[in-house]
Amino acid sequence: MQASLGFQWNFKKSVQQSISYEVLNPRLLLSCLDVEPVVNSTLINAAKDPRDGLIRIQTFSWTTFATQISAGLVGNFQWQIPVSVTSLKSLFFVMTDQSTKQDMNYLNTHFQHRGLLQYRVVIGGLPLNADWVNVYNPSGQNTFSESINVLMETWSVHHKTDGCSTLIAPSNYCPGRFDPYTGFYQTENTAIFGQELESFNQKSGIIQSGVNTMQTTFVLELQFAPPEEYRTVSVIQGDTSPQDLLRLYGNSFYELRAFCMYDKVIAFDENNGSIRAEY
Repeated sequence: MQASLGFQWNFKKSVQQSISYEVLNPRLLLSCLDVEPVVNSTLINAAKDPRDGLIRIQTFSWTTFATQISAGLVGNFQWQIPVSVTSLKSLFFVMTDQSTKQDMNYLNTHFQHRGLLQYRVVIGGLPLNADWVNVYNPSGQNTFSESINVLMETWSVHHKTDGCSTLIAPSNYCPGRFDPYTGFYQTENTAIFGQELESFNQKSGIIQSGVNTMQTTFVLELQFAPPEEYRTVSVIQGDTSPQDLLRLYGNSFYELRAFCMYDKVIAFDENNGSIRAEY
């Protein structure tokens, strides 16, 4: 029982070790398009490069990187991500408390913001945006509106409450939120951050294909608040005497994981069936 923090309870480790599960009959659903042979031949010929005779299909792929954030880290943190592609489209990153990654009670992603104040991307020593992306203000309201809006741009979707009310919400970023279904104050569990790299509003409508990181450095820069955060909440629902709870983000190691989406071309040789990827 995490009574000292006032958050959700967990099974004992001895109970967790006695529980197991098995995945049966997994299925992979694919969406395919069947066309006439003449149409199929026309599409193949249109995609064939006359210079080498290879058939090329443009698509995209993902690559992931991870690093550790040490316990007690406060202030500036820079991570040079070794991504080397010609067209980097978008960046997503999450932070996970390593002390609870094996906890079977956290059925959600358990991505936390770890007191993240703001972040930005620095390419070749120059910041991508004129201003930092503000995540939250410890002295004000935890709305997280700016970082959520940037995430929506990276996803290329619009957050419409009526249409996708559960896609993402400020409550997913807010520590110490009360869950009326469980009756406990729970940590945030879906704090996802992103940065669009394909197009920017401040470039007068110019749409780029993506950022070329082959010959330059790609750095994610983060600013962290001190690990202590006091929040006045009621541990018991309906309690009229709220108390201060102390949240500690810096007392354990966190994994910082980045997801990079980039353009990729698949080249086929119809003569021998060889396939290669071009970045």
